[in-house]
Amino acid sequence: MRDRNGVSPTRADRRHEPLAIITRPRRVSTATTPREIVQYVPGAWRDDGAEARRIAKHGVAAMLTAYAQTASAATRAAMSEHGRPEDFARAMSRLTRGEAPEDAIDDRLLAEYAIAGTPEECLAQAEVYAEAGVTELA
Repeated sequence: MRDRNGVSPTRADRRHEPLAIITRPRRVSTATTPREIVQYVPGAWRDDGAEARRIAKHGVAAMLTAYAQTASAATRAAMSEHGRPEDFARAMSRLTRGEAPEDAIDDRLLAEYAIAGTPEECLAQAEVYAEAGVTELA
């Protein structure tokens, strides 16, 4: 695949393409676009938003730990470099040492991997996905 200038992206450039695609604002295009875009994202909602985030942190901890152990080197690199890499590395280190997910994962890092909080907070978080073009959350 080449860009508009005929330059092929390097392997390092390409590993961030999925993240760039989902965060890119919608734009009108004459090209055929998919009718549906499904994003799989862990979630938890409760009237008590703090309780919902605590629950979600357990799911995210299990997901990140499994990915870190089984994912390809490129996927692990993308995970560790996306968003806030220092916080990600610190959380993974704490999880590896056996710390509880609610202590190892802060709310800002959680927000990068899950939708969690009160129903109103979750709707606002889901809207971010809709604005990026996602038509269904699963």
